[in-house]
Amino acid sequence: IQGNRHDIILAKAKEALRLALDAEKVFAAQKDTSGLLFLYPILVTSLGRNGDTAAGVSYFGKGMVIFDHYEKSSNVSSADKEHLPLKRMALIFNCVNIMEKKPDLLLALEEVEKVSRVISKRNIPYEQFEVATLIAVINLKMKNFREAQQNAERAVSLVRPEIGNHALLADVYHIIADASDSLGEYQKAYNAMSLFKQFNDSVFKTSSLEAIHSVEAKYETAKKEEKIRTLSREKRSQRIIAGVAIAAGLIAMGLLVFAIRANRLQK
Repeated sequence: IQGNRHDIILAKAKEALRLALDAEKVFAAQKDTSGLLFLYPILVTSLGRNGDTAAGVSYFGKGMVIFDHYEKSSNVSSADKEHLPLKRMALIFNCVNIMEKKPDLLLALEEVEKVSRVISKRNIPYEQFEVATLIAVINLKMKNFREAQQNAERAVSLVRPEIGNHALLADVYHIIADASDSLGEYQKAYNAMSLFKQFNDSVFKTSSLEAIHSVEAKYETAKKEEKIRTLSREKRSQRIIAGVAIAAGLIAMGLLVFAIRANRLQK
């Protein structure tokens, strides 16, 4: 079963890549820059899942060039321009996930720092959290453990766990644990790993509860639908019985009238 599942996943990954490459041709032919910027993060992930990391990383350079031109274009609305930093971050993040070479990671870090300068002026905690987390991830991959630890801790300070950002916090605490362990700060690594487990369990529990509630809702809906069908069948049966009874009554009355008339004729 496990082997079959692996084959299915590989087949789906290849199909996703084929569709993404087809979409790229369409967007390029139509000169749809917005479409390409939306597609590139997906394309990078698809290439990475199919083992072609070199091709995936190549879209990093292509994407950054397109972003630079798009931001300077007079045809872009102010609303679209406002979302460009986060779209750029999405592409950088997906590229960083498959990057292994330090020169590539350094280029990614430069781009994140550019985005950081824009986002810092907007003073939106979630955006600053995304930047700090990505800088921490890049530094961890480059084995700059102190920078990774400091940026991850800064990211944690920007998120409020009481509003349910447990999945985000779990990832960041894992970075702190890895970086602290590599720095020999084992108590901090242990504390961070404990928090990672706490938030990760919370995410798993929430997902499990959502799955249970979904199944329960489907079961209750199925029960209601079956009850409606049963009532509908019962009403239909009642209508048929009533119709038969009326018909039988009419026939009986007809026979009675016929018998009375026949009796009178005989007299």
